[in-house]
Amino acid sequence: MSEETKIPIGKLLRADNHQFVAGCRVKELETPALGALCKVKLEDGSEIFGLITNIQINDDGLVKQLVSGLSIPSEYTADNRYNRNLPVEIYVLAVGFQRAGRLYHRL
Repeated sequence: MSEETKIPIGKLLRADNHQFVAGCRVKELETPALGALCKVKLEDGSEIFGLITNIQINDDGLVKQLVSGLSIPSEYTADNRYNRNLPVEIYVLAVGFQRAGRLYHRL
């Protein structure tokens, strides 16, 4: 079973030796589910495999107003939903990589 589903989840925001974070705007979000296996191809041809561990949308002033119960016009809410400046952040735990056809894991 070698069928792959290709769903771009965003652009790299930051990374370290055990995880990386991708970001995208809310309207670009077509993310797989929490716990899904994902793969990133590097420029040298190797691939990093990871598990999605967290999907986060940071709050802003409008979100705080919504939570406090203030009445906000529906146009503002819709505009914030589709033209949001803050990215959705998708956290991925690196669990392995493939280089030269050989698979290495960190499980």
